[in-house]
Amino acid sequence: MRKLLRFSLVCALAMVCGNMFADDVIWSENWDNWDAKKNPATVNSNYTFEGTVLNEDGTVKSGTKIYEEKLAGGEAPELLIAKNGGSFTAKIDMKGVSGNLTLQFKCNKNNLTVTAEGATLGDVTASGNDYTYPVTVASGTSTISITFKMSANANARFDNAKLFSGTAKKPAGLSWGTASRSATIGGENTFPTLTNSNNLSVTYSSSDPSVATINSNGEITLIAAGKTTITASFAGNSEYEAGEVSYELTVKEGSTTPVDPSTEISVAAALEKINALGTSATAYVDNKAVFQVKGYVVGTPDWQRKSDNSLYGNVEFKIADDKGGTNLLTVYHCNNLNNEKYTEETINNFKEGDLVVVEGVLQMYVKNGEGTPEISTCHLVSINGSTDSGNVTPGPDPSGDTEINVTTALEKINSLGTSETAYVDNKAVFQVKGYVVGTPDWQRKSDNSLYGNVEFKIADEKGGSNVLTVYHCKNFNNENYTEETINNFKEGDLVVVEGVLQIYVKGDNATPEINYCHLVSINGTTGISNATVEKTNNAPAYNVAGQRVGASYKGIVIINGKKVIKK
Repeated sequence: MRKLLRFSLVCALAMVCGNMFADDVIWSENWDNWDAKKNPATVNSNYTFEGTVLNEDGTVKSGTKIYEEKLAGGEAPELLIAKNGGSFTAKIDMKGVSGNLTLQFKCNKNNLTVTAEGATLGDVTASGNDYTYPVTVASGTSTISITFKMSANANARFDNAKLFSGTAKKPAGLSWGTASRSATIGGENTFPTLTNSNNLSVTYSSSDPSVATINSNGEITLIAAGKTTITASFAGNSEYEAGEVSYELTVKEGSTTPVDPSTEISVAAALEKINALGTSATAYVDNKAVFQVKGYVVGTPDWQRKSDNSLYGNVEFKIADDKGGTNLLTVYHCNNLNNEKYTEETINNFKEGDLVVVEGVLQMYVKNGEGTPEISTCHLVSINGSTDSGNVTPGPDPSGDTEINVTTALEKINSLGTSETAYVDNKAVFQVKGYVVGTPDWQRKSDNSLYGNVEFKIADEKGGSNVLTVYHCKNFNNENYTEETINNFKEGDLVVVEGVLQIYVKGDNATPEINYCHLVSINGTTGISNATVEKTNNAPAYNVAGQRVGASYKGIVIINGKKVIKK
């Protein structure tokens, strides 16, 4: 109801200001009147949805659905457009209106594809989560259809769609990038950063200052356990619309038992402490004292989901002191790094075999006479030595004219045609930068031993669909992979690969590839360390970008797979 009143107020103000009249709006949708469990196909006969999976009772199980969240930046509910082909199409009665119109909507993903039938779309303008398209409709057109499709491997949240005649003020473009965040008093917390690309003057507020406050610079102070809504507001001006975005902040009490680095223990030590409790009843070690336990993930992590397939925000898995070990400790309902809840975008940030440190309470959980050793009320401290929970952000491009992105590589390759296998610039070497899409395929022989190379795909965006195949790629320094190094990168990592660009043609299939290749860097690191000092060396030398250099070159080079400082 609050959302409906706010929308009505905005329309009323618009009429007073003369910016846009109510009868100028041809179509609008903000999902305010729809049940989140309802099959979206029953919402409106003029709407078509793709990618919805239903339960037997006709309610939505997963996929494209009305979603009780506000990640797009408006008010809940909104529409979740499912990844990998989910879509929403609106058939719109033009009511005799034609000419120049404007389409606006909110979306938390920048790779939503928008197409129209019966109308022409101009170039999009994006500001934060706000998107604007100029629309041209020919005179006499009775209906048009606009489709919003998500082809990438990520769900999109969609809200506040509106088609109106003429033009309007620009959207404020504010976004927190999340609908909720948890923080612990006394902990090392990170808070959402407001996206304000138009540098507008905003006002910050907290709905419950007894829980947390936020000052004029957007800095948050935690006061007490509880929940509050953090809001950033812009009043509007002659160029930009008024805007308001918020997220729910949950504040938790700090641990009553300080965590001492000396409390980091092995799985065996944790199990010894827990098993000493016996199995007569659920009990805790040292009155719920907090420990950090280090171990390798065994088996596949279980991302906890509700009946509607949405995430609870935590994960359950097992750890051991050895990879594939059998002396196991259950990690029960574990939160992410920084004690944050997992989202659909972060559920794959670790896997079997990864070395993790988990912080929580040790307990013997007893049910029906059976005892399960667990670490509970817990969160991840590190994964493979890293404590960074943020997305990988590409750094500045290294020097050199040969480094290109995936789009440029594909343009060069596709210009070769598909009549036969061919190479770009007669096998010229390029360095291509992109995000790993999908799971790398470690090439193995019939006896399961490694060939020493890996095959995978890269794109300019995480989960992108415009992919380049990296064929039979070797490790850093053009070395073969071994069993010890096959897991040094994964889906979502940002890599630079050096090799030859080609179109590989077999039968009717043509595949754009980078071949004869090796890794140059992963997430900005070359994986090279421990430099030695040498004055001379007759072996071929390469700089840290993988380019061969002459004998007169001074500085850090790689010779015979080792990092050397040449003087």
